[in-house]
Amino acid sequence: MTQKEFVTVINCMDGRVQESVQQWMQETHNAKYVDSITDAGPNKLILDGTEDDIKRFKKMLDVSILIHHSSLVAVVGHEGCAGNPAPEREQCTMTEKAAEIIQSWYPDVQVIALYATLEGQIKQLSE
Repeated sequence: MTQKEFVTVINCMDGRVQESVQQWMQETHNAKYVDSITDAGPNKLILDGTEDDIKRFKKMLDVSILIHHSSLVAVVGHEGCAGNPAPEREQCTMTEKAAEIIQSWYPDVQVIALYATLEGQIKQLSE
């Protein structure tokens, strides 16, 4: 597998899941660097956020995709999220829908949905 210079994660600001997601992205997708876009419950913000929230996500994604040439974006939902305290099934559904929205903004970039547990397990929900 050819090494990717940059990949991108849209992840919760919760420090309990950031390291495991970054490591998974580097190992699974052979990435040198992981650009991190964080907020509290970003999957929910992508679905239900304000126009300003969406502009902020797009601005950060533009830097990662257009300047760093990231070819993969992962949207992450996680167990125990304070910003989006939904049960796992709902978290997964919201994360998949958020990934579909990101894919519509950047059709030439691979977008996946992930679910992270507090024990460091990462489950890929979509490709």
